[in-house]
Amino acid sequence: EHRCWLEPTQAEPRDAAAYVRAAVLPVHLAALPDDLEDAFIENILGGMPRPLVLDYVRLNISARR
Repeated sequence: EHRCWLEPTQAEPRDAAAYVRAAVLPVHLAALPDDLEDAFIENILGGMPRPLVLDYVRLNISARR
């Protein structure tokens, strides 16, 4: 038995900088020298509303053997 469905939802991360570092920007951060990463993240977040609320579509999967 298996089931898949999409669910529109929101995320409001407690630590916006940690969230974008791990989930949104890792490829971009990999291209920067380590000493520029924090400034880059601060610059990105500086133009976003607070609290940071992200709309996304979640893929849910339920399966049994």
